[in-house]
Amino acid sequence: LGELTRVDGVDPHLELGGLVDLYQWEMGNPALLFDHLQGYPPGYRVLANVFTSLRRIALSLDLPLDYGPREFVQAWRTQLKDLRPIPPRVVDTGPVLAHHQQGGAVDITRFPAPLWHAGDGGRYLGTGTVDVTKDPDSDWINLGTYRVMIHDRKRVGLYISPGKHGRQHRDKYFARGEP
Repeated sequence: LGELTRVDGVDPHLELGGLVDLYQWEMGNPALLFDHLQGYPPGYRVLANVFTSLRRIALSLDLPLDYGPREFVQAWRTQLKDLRPIPPRVVDTGPVLAHHQQGGAVDITRFPAPLWHAGDGGRYLGTGTVDVTKDPDSDWINLGTYRVMIHDRKRVGLYISPGKHGRQHRDKYFARGEP
């Protein structure tokens, strides 16, 4: 569909982030799939700029590909009204369970987490993630997008700006001395 550009052999230290920046500013640009990253085995990839095309967003939401912005929003609102969540099904096997690390084998640094910008404090594994928090005083679940930075082989830090709901949840746990 012309919605993806494959880029092989880039350095995830600033080069990848620079290319992402060049392509992210205009709607209609293709998503970028970085493969054969310097310093990582084949198959460890980074996909960026997934939301830079209304056609691509429509494709992922099963909406017509030829809608303009206004038609798209109207169709999405209509689709949301009829949305019926699929209940989860717990399974014993499957691709998501095929690879795992435990205990001393855990090494987060094996994943290609780019240094996106020269001023960043480290390599970010999550930039467009969905981070789930739960209010300790209620059943309120929040889904937020926060930055996840690698600190070492076993630890990441999650940055949540002040005022965000995830930050409010986190602060309640911290005030109680709870994880």
